[in-house]
Amino acid sequence: MRERTATTYLSFFICRMLNILFEFLSTFLHNIYYQYITKSYKNTLKYLKNNNLTFRLHTEDARIALAKSDTVYDYIFLDAFSPVKCPCLWTVDFFKLLHERLDENGIILTYSNAASVRHAFLEAGFFTGKTVRHGKSIGTAASKNPALIKSPLSEYDLGLIKTKAGIFYRDENLSLDNEAIIAQHIKDVENSVLMSGSKYIKQASRSSN
Repeated sequence: MRERTATTYLSFFICRMLNILFEFLSTFLHNIYYQYITKSYKNTLKYLKNNNLTFRLHTEDARIALAKSDTVYDYIFLDAFSPVKCPCLWTVDFFKLLHERLDENGIILTYSNAASVRHAFLEAGFFTGKTVRHGKSIGTAASKNPALIKSPLSEYDLGLIKTKAGIFYRDENLSLDNEAIIAQHIKDVENSVLMSGSKYIKQASRSSN
């Protein structure tokens, strides 16, 4: 009886392993097919070749690197930490430097929806709008060419910019550390007579209902 039970268990184990092996081979062959055989993959691969791209890594302060560079950029992806954590790369003065380094038909993209960031872009001379996905704002776009801004800021967005929430960070000589920039920003907000962002949002919410 024990021998029969052991034989049954062994048979079950072998079948199970064969199933796992079959699933693995199916997935592997499926990937091989799509990566090396299908026309769609081969056609797509033509557009993904990056043999002509050159990457140069700079590990110094971005403010210093850009200030001493004469490179003009077509695209800038601003992916610094949030303005509260790394304000030195979100100041109006840094954005003015980006404006100098951006091509006339270039564009800057960032994940930030902050009113202070959008206000800083506008103050730096950019046409500014939103990046939208499935009808929802997922970031901000800025360019010297208004035709590249596909989703302009709404009246609500422009109104929020005019509140305390829209007060941007400042770093006139591009040399202050984050703590000093934050301290100055706190003073600017405290001394401002503008409406608070939270009050504006509540009023806008009431008027829309």
